[in-house]
Amino acid sequence: MTWEKASRHISLSLPAEEWAKFLGEIDQREPEDRFRCSFSDQAENPLATARLGELIARGYSWGERGTGLVPRPAGVLYIVSSLAADEDLATWISHIPAQSFRQHVVAVDIGGEAFARFSPASGGESWHLSTLMHRGGWAEFIIEFIASREIDVVQIVGACFGADLVPALRAAYPSIQVVVDTGGEGVPDQAWLTYVTSRYGNVIDAFCTPQPAVAATLRSSGVSASRVHVWRADHGDEAAAACHTEAYKQLLAGLVG
Repeated sequence: MTWEKASRHISLSLPAEEWAKFLGEIDQREPEDRFRCSFSDQAENPLATARLGELIARGYSWGERGTGLVPRPAGVLYIVSSLAADEDLATWISHIPAQSFRQHVVAVDIGGEAFARFSPASGGESWHLSTLMHRGGWAEFIIEFIASREIDVVQIVGACFGADLVPALRAAYPSIQVVVDTGGEGVPDQAWLTYVTSRYGNVIDAFCTPQPAVAATLRSSGVSASRVHVWRADHGDEAAAACHTEAYKQLLAGLVG
């Protein structure tokens, strides 16, 4: 049974015990047998957001008309590069749960060798644009790619090209959510932080960083605390993936259809 044939109308204000039973029913079903969810109440409150996030973490995403959630993982497009020549790309991407998010990677401004090391562990499909086309075609490729893969979140990791594309993405897809990693406290990281915040800080939905000091800098520059997500670098890729997963859940849950 597909979501087109089954739907469940439910309240986001159910008592905790009933909500737990509802989630348990979903968990017992295979993804292809899960039902669509529509809601009798969509008040923007912490409880509703948290519960929508629980559904998104289980592989749900908003339907085309915004009338409810469908059992199809939300799509995340990672636009990745590296801030330093000897720096590995974002290995935490491979720890994002595939059952929660469809993952697509576009690598820009990096060498073929670095991409070859990164690609096998990147999760989902990955594209190295430098080997596929001239730089002048990158923007059109990414914008069309977002439509063809039904992308919900764009995650930018160390890619100036990705940051520069944000205004065009906003114009083309007003509901798309944009997340930027701001790195650590090194010179390249600080330059990147200044670049993205001074140019595009007001059109970025969330920032993720492994450094509390960077988070403090973001907040002191006017970025609301709710838009800043921090993970502990010494806890490895799993902590980074958990931080990003939580950011994606919150952003998508906030798009009450």
